[in-house]
Amino acid sequence: MRIKLASCRLFSLVIIMPKRRIPSGNAKSQQSLTPDEGLIGIGLLSMALDGKVESVETELLVELLDEIEYFEEYSEAEIDESLNKIKSIAREEGGAALFNASLAAFEDEEYQEAALMIAMLVVSVDDEIPDEEEEYLTEIQQQLGISDERYDELIDELFGDEEEEEEEEEEEE
Repeated sequence: MRIKLASCRLFSLVIIMPKRRIPSGNAKSQQSLTPDEGLIGIGLLSMALDGKVESVETELLVELLDEIEYFEEYSEAEIDESLNKIKSIAREEGGAALFNASLAAFEDEEYQEAALMIAMLVVSVDDEIPDEEEEYLTEIQQQLGISDERYDELIDELFGDEEEEEEEEEEEE
């Protein structure tokens, strides 16, 4: 929908994101984000984490955001305004401030789990999850107060079928 219209702007925003490290620290943004903007922020940070932004990551994030009902009511101008705010935080205040502002935006469980699931999907799209990406996911889980049990359930919801298929293929060989 409208997120797709903003995909080029979304990609250009990722280019300024900090790369190859988990955003950490107590940096507080001067701006607060809406929960919807927080989802975009987490998605962008997840894309930039491994130091290379691949088109498959951008396409996946755009697709994920496009499917989320929260964005259905947004106009293109509102999406542009949100992207500009996120870009401003990333550029002027840094990745840690964007990370913390994004996490602070999620007050209800639905958004918290959506943010973690977006991060999980984006970091796993290249079929590799190095230690630093695992640490990043754990950091999000802990900051949002998501239990280990629920974290495992979300992994099963997202990847359970894939793991079963891989096990079946291994058994056939």
